[in-house]
Amino acid sequence: MGNAHVECSTSDLQVPPFAVDRILFEHEDRGQCPHLLKLLVSISLRTRETSPICVILPSAVGVASLVAIVSALECLAQDLPDAKTLYPATLRAGLRVRLYPGGEVFEVGDPPVDGSGSMKLRLIDKKSYATKGTRFVQAERICWFEPTTRYHPLGTGAPFIAPPLNDLDAILGQQAFGNSGLVKTRVLLAGTRAEFGRLLEATHIVPREKIRRAVPLSDVFAFGGVDINSQPYVTAPIGSAGQPMVAIGRDLQDLKNACLNEDVDPHSRVVLCDNVDIILRDLDLAGRIAERQRIVLFAGGLRRADAGALKNAGWVVWEPSPGEVLGVNDPLLTTACRGIDLSRRSASGEQDRRPGYVACKAPEVANAHKALARLGDALGDESIEHEFWVEDLLDAAQSLFFSCAGWLSPPKGETLERVAETLERLRAEAPRLTRLLGDAATKALADLAKAVEEFATSEMSVTPKGEEVLRLAQTAARSSLRQVFVAGNRQGREEADKFFARNGLETRCIAVVDLADAGEPQSVAAFSVMRRDIFEKLVDPWPAGSMLFVGYDFEIDCYRARLNKRAALRASNRLAPEARRRLTGWEDNCFPPESRMAPQASEVGRGLDGFDKIAREWSWSRRISVPVADDGEETCQATVVHFIGRSWCAMTEDHRPLVLTSGSRAGQGTVQEIGLSGLASGSRIVVREGANKDIIRTIAESIAKPAVYADLRNKAALWRQALPHDPAKAQFVARALAKVGVHRHHMTIRSWLANSSLIGPRSEHDIHAIAEAFPVRGRTKADWQACCDAIAQLRALHIRAGSQLTNLLAERCGRVLFEPSDTELAVDLGIGVVWILEVASIEAQAHEFPSSYVNRLHWLDLEWRDRLLASPIRDRAA
Repeated sequence: MGNAHVECSTSDLQVPPFAVDRILFEHEDRGQCPHLLKLLVSISLRTRETSPICVILPSAVGVASLVAIVSALECLAQDLPDAKTLYPATLRAGLRVRLYPGGEVFEVGDPPVDGSGSMKLRLIDKKSYATKGTRFVQAERICWFEPTTRYHPLGTGAPFIAPPLNDLDAILGQQAFGNSGLVKTRVLLAGTRAEFGRLLEATHIVPREKIRRAVPLSDVFAFGGVDINSQPYVTAPIGSAGQPMVAIGRDLQDLKNACLNEDVDPHSRVVLCDNVDIILRDLDLAGRIAERQRIVLFAGGLRRADAGALKNAGWVVWEPSPGEVLGVNDPLLTTACRGIDLSRRSASGEQDRRPGYVACKAPEVANAHKALARLGDALGDESIEHEFWVEDLLDAAQSLFFSCAGWLSPPKGETLERVAETLERLRAEAPRLTRLLGDAATKALADLAKAVEEFATSEMSVTPKGEEVLRLAQTAARSSLRQVFVAGNRQGREEADKFFARNGLETRCIAVVDLADAGEPQSVAAFSVMRRDIFEKLVDPWPAGSMLFVGYDFEIDCYRARLNKRAALRASNRLAPEARRRLTGWEDNCFPPESRMAPQASEVGRGLDGFDKIAREWSWSRRISVPVADDGEETCQATVVHFIGRSWCAMTEDHRPLVLTSGSRAGQGTVQEIGLSGLASGSRIVVREGANKDIIRTIAESIAKPAVYADLRNKAALWRQALPHDPAKAQFVARALAKVGVHRHHMTIRSWLANSSLIGPRSEHDIHAIAEAFPVRGRTKADWQACCDAIAQLRALHIRAGSQLTNLLAERCGRVLFEPSDTELAVDLGIGVVWILEVASIEAQAHEFPSSYVNRLHWLDLEWRDRLLASPIRDRAA
C-alpha cells in the first residue's frame, strides 16, 4: 500500500514510506498501521499539491497528533544517516551532553573533536573540574551523547557501555540513542503539547520486530515547541537540548517564524492541524505559510460546511469516500486515536447505509409546526431586537413546541400544569406582538397554543411517536438485533427511559454524545433530534449501517433535507482520479473500485426555513453589549464565548478555564485547564458559582489544610517575584532565559506573567534558569529548591483535586454530564455549587472590555439563572 512511485520536485518535502511498515499498535488487539493512517501520512509527506490541503474525515479528534508522530518517524528514518555524520560538527566547547541511557552529564571539551575524530569530555564534579579531569570518546560513540540542559547525574570515569535498543531504534532500523541532537525538526503541529503527550502515551506504537523492550517509544520521542527566535526546542524528554521530532504551537502565530523566517529552508517542513478554528482565525497567515511550507488540516465531518471558505481561499479540499477511508482488506483494529478509529468505524457503517424513516401522524403537532414556522417567517423586523419580552415569549413558544413534539405519552401531573401555565402566558401576551410584528405573528402564536393544548389534553395513553418507538423497542427486545435508541437531549432521554420502564422494557435510551462509546450497534433508532447541531452530531461520524429516523411528517421532511444536503456537500468534496493521485501520492490500485453515485436532489422541508429561523437563528446572544470602562479603569482584549442557555463570558487569551473532557465510557471524564485557543463548540466548562476562587483550589486546600496550602503557595511564588509583572515584557524575559540556555516561546512566557493562578513553569529546569537570569537578593539555592519542591507538591495536590472533582461530578451527574441540554447545568457538589456550561459559539473578533468584566460568567437573564440554581443536580447518577 502506498509503494507506487510518484515523481516530484526535489525542492519539495518528499519522504518515502519506511517506518510506517515497521510499526504495530499495541492496543486491545495488536494490529498493523491502518490504511487510513498510511494515507494521511502519505498526504503529509509525499503530496505533489502546492496548495494548502484540507482532508475531511468522519472524526478528526487526535488525528493531527497521530499523523505527526508517524510522519516524524518517517522523517527521522530518512534524515538519520546524514545526521549522524554531521553531528560531531555541531558540538561546541562548554556544551553539556548526557550519555544514553543512564543520563550521566559531561561537558564538551576544547576542542570538541580532535584530529582522530574522538570527542573530548570534561568531568564536571567540583574536584575533577578543578583538575581538568578529561575523558575521550571514540568517533563511533559520539552519537551516544545527547546535548542537555541538565547538570545531574554527574558523569564519572566508569566505562561507557553500548546503549541497548529502544522502540524508536527498532522502528528506525538503526540506533538514534534517544539523542535529540540527531533530529532535524520537519513536523510542526498546531495544537497543545498536553494533548499531544497524552496521545503519544496512549497509542502504544511498538516495532513490528520484537526486541527486548527497555524503553517505550513515548519515553524517547522528543517533542516540544518553538521559541522566540523560531528555533524548535524540546520539552520532553526533560533535559533534552536538541530539536524535537514534533514542534507544537498553540496556533499559527506560534509557528509563523518557524515556517517563514529566512533561515528556515522552504519546503522543508509540514504543518499539521485538526482544529478548524485555528485555521479560520488566521486564514491569511495559513495561506502565507502554505506558500513556503506544506500545511495540512484534518477536519471532522461536523465542520464540512467550512470547506467552502477554504476552497474560496485556494485550498484543496478532499472528503474521502468510505471505500477510500477503509482501503482494501484493512481489518478494523484499534489505534487508541479516537479520530482514526471512529472514522474507520463510521466508514464501515456508511458503505452500505440505508437510512429508514418511520413517519408518525398527529394533526395537532402538524398544526403546531406550521404555526411556529409562520411565527419564524415574521421575525424579519429588526425593531424587536432589543424587546427582551419578545425574546422571552419566543423562547417559551419554541420550548413548548419541542417539548410537545417529543412526548412519547401525554403530559400528566406537574408536567401538564407547566404546559398549562405556558399556554396561558402565550395567549395573554400574543396581542402585544401585533404592534411589532403584525396580526400574522399574533395569530401564529395563538394557533400554536391551540394546537399544543389539543394535543396535550387528547384522549390517548401513548402518542403516535410513542407508539412507533415502543413497537421498535418491543421488536428489538425479542430479537438478537443490537438496536440502540437515541434521543436529542437529556430531557428526551430521561423521558424515554421512564416510558420504556412503564411498558415493562429493560431498554435504555442514550444521548447522541454517547453513541461514539456505544460499541458498534447494528441499528440506531433516533427520535427527537430536531436541533440542527444535535442532528449533525448524530450523523457525523455515521453510527451504524442501519439508521431509523422516527418522527412526525415535518421531522421526517427535515431529516431527509438535511441528509440530502449532507450528501451533496460530501459529493462536492470528491476528487477525480488524477487529482487524488496528485494529492495522496498513491496510484488508483491502492484504493478499492467504487461506483460514483450522483447525490440525491435536495428536498426542502415544508416551512423549514421559517422553522430553522426561530429554532436556531433567534439567539439570546443578541442581548450582549460591550460595556464602557469607567474613567481610569484598565481595559484588555477579550473574546466573547457564548454558552448554551443564557450565559456568556469574555475570555482573554491568557485565561485557562477548567474544561471537562469525556472519558472512555459514558459518564466518565477528566477536568483540565485549557486556553481559549483549545475551546470549540461543544466544549464543557466547569465554573464555580458565586466565588472568585476556582473549585480545584478549594478542593486542594481542603486536602492539604488551608494553612499548609497557603505556605506552599508562598514558597512557590518565588519564581513570580523574580520576573517582571508586566506581560508586555515577555520577549525581554525570553531573551534573558535564552542566554542561560532555556528557549521558550514568548507567548508561553506571557502566560507565565499574565496568569496569576499559574502555580509555576512546568519544568524544574525553567525555575533554575529564572533564578540564574533574574536573581533575587537574599535568596539562596536552598530557597529556589524549596520553590521547586513547593510547585511539585502543589501540582500533586491539584491533580488529586482534579481527580476528586471528576469523581464528585460523576457521582452527582453520571452520564448527564455530557448530554446535550438547552440550559446551563447547576451541580451541588456538597462543597459548593458549580455550573457545567456547554460552549455554543466563540466570536471571531476580540473586543475591548473593562478588566473587571473579563474571565467571569455573565447572565442575560438573572431570573433564568435563579430558577436553575434553585434546583441543582445533587444525586442523579444514571
